[in-house]
Amino acid sequence: MLAQILTICLVLLRPFVGADIFDGFTESTLVPWLENQVADPFANTVHVSMRLSCTGTVDCVGGRTKDYKPVVDTGSTGIMLVAKEIPDFIPGTCPTEDVGWQYLSSSDKLYRGCWIKKEVVFNPGSASTTQPEMTATVPVLAVTESAFCDPRSSFGEYDVLAAPNTCPDPTVVFDTNPTTLSMLGIGFGRQKSGQPQGYPDKNPFLQMTTVAGHAVNWFSYRPGWVITKRGVHSGLTNFNAGGSREFRYTRLPPHHPPSPPSAPPVPRHPLDWDQLDGCIKFTYDTIIGGTPTTVVTPCVKCKVLLDTGFQRGFVRLRSPTTDAVMPRTGSGASPLKAGAIVDVSFGSPAIDGERFTVAAGRSGAGAAPDNDIRAVYSTRLPRFVNAGSHAFRLKKMAFDAVSGAVGFAPA
Repeated sequence: MLAQILTICLVLLRPFVGADIFDGFTESTLVPWLENQVADPFANTVHVSMRLSCTGTVDCVGGRTKDYKPVVDTGSTGIMLVAKEIPDFIPGTCPTEDVGWQYLSSSDKLYRGCWIKKEVVFNPGSASTTQPEMTATVPVLAVTESAFCDPRSSFGEYDVLAAPNTCPDPTVVFDTNPTTLSMLGIGFGRQKSGQPQGYPDKNPFLQMTTVAGHAVNWFSYRPGWVITKRGVHSGLTNFNAGGSREFRYTRLPPHHPPSPPSAPPVPRHPLDWDQLDGCIKFTYDTIIGGTPTTVVTPCVKCKVLLDTGFQRGFVRLRSPTTDAVMPRTGSGASPLKAGAIVDVSFGSPAIDGERFTVAAGRSGAGAAPDNDIRAVYSTRLPRFVNAGSHAFRLKKMAFDAVSGAVGFAPA
């Protein structure tokens, strides 16, 4: 741990220059998508193959489980699996001190269970030099029950800031026999979005222990990832995240965990960062006072998420008076109108961004999303844009968990 802290301190004293910040870091592996992303990139969710460590003889061969094929999700943090699909899990044995839950706002689903520590294996048995076997030891959320927290109920929507382990409606009945769930969350800054336990210790790509059978350390392995059309690279090097300066980087604000009143501050995890800053702007045609008018809104500052686990898009601003009048088709969480042009900037000041026309449909690998973009106003929740997965058709994205930086390059 001391070496980890010293390494982070040395890194943070260096200027972030992108091209040479990863000098000396050599440990990395590509975990390939199971889907072919060349012909039709990011048309659906992306999956990888992984195994867990296990004991016994039932569904456990050579100390490892069968292949799981989780959705890779940059919009959550941590691995979630149905508890009964984990060979070593014994129903009714969830330790009370490790009770776990995660709420996913894209589906309004709340998952509950307990965190159990497991060794996770990617590229199992691979002898490839570019896709070697990688292991990490992290807590896995063994999900024992789930429920749909209906945002339209008279009790209101789930409070993503307080993030309790129950739905607002006390009459909601949890499904105690969930059957399908396999998710690999590698995102950052998601604690204020219904995932209060989503810290870096849950992310296997930040907790790598071995590559190609040998142990890694903080002098050879740079915790972070790169999303590409081929798969996700775990571990940053000049080859995959710097090199010819094709990546442009922006800093992330540090995330500080909440502290109880009149209590000492909770220590911050050195790899814990807040969401990406950015802004969103709309251009659309409308009628004002009987005159056809083209409206160009200001670029409203907000948090931005590029989400591999979400194919649509979502925008939340405070009000049409203080922010911008969004071109919606109705009230509430309504789709944006077809033909509206949306500009989303990444970083503050912006280092990159995306522009697309609503309902234009994608053209080959174009950036336009396949489905509608929902937009809503909320005076209680922060401004937020979920840019979905379609931006990855045009861009590679790197996350450096040590210096707290995000970078983009052409896909």
